[in-house]
Amino acid sequence: MPEERKKRRKDEESRSLQPEPLQHVMRSVNDLFHFPPVRGFLQTMDEFFNHPFPRVAFQLDFKETEDEYIISAELPGVNKEQIQIGIFSNRVVISVENREELTETDEAAGNFRRRMTKKLDSRSVSFPKPIIEHKAKATCKDGLLIIRLPIDKGKQLRID
Repeated sequence: MPEERKKRRKDEESRSLQPEPLQHVMRSVNDLFHFPPVRGFLQTMDEFFNHPFPRVAFQLDFKETEDEYIISAELPGVNKEQIQIGIFSNRVVISVENREELTETDEAAGNFRRRMTKKLDSRSVSFPKPIIEHKAKATCKDGLLIIRLPIDKGKQLRID
């Protein structure tokens, strides 16, 4: 009996030392998810789901009166030349363009380096009622943009 036990123990030990039939496949699949390019793709996906919505570029305040819509935005450090306003029948798009240019010159080494960046932040506001486009007015003073959009009330039809 003790010999049978020794033999069984040797068989068990030899089986544990032999690789499992799917161990190589499992290691390959595991490596696939831990090395580029799949790893980089998975990290990008994780970043997207951790931060799915980019921060809002600038805040808008919206007010509706009986006669007009008033939109105001605080844009510190922005010149009026950087602002574009698109007006449509029931929507306004406000865009702010920021350009930055960096130039480095090293005459001794004969190097010239120029870097330009452009960032366009945009917000869109839709209205429940149409607006009168040609009477819209915008002002920008001290970083405060105010847009006044008269509401188109339509025409009242008299019944004869």
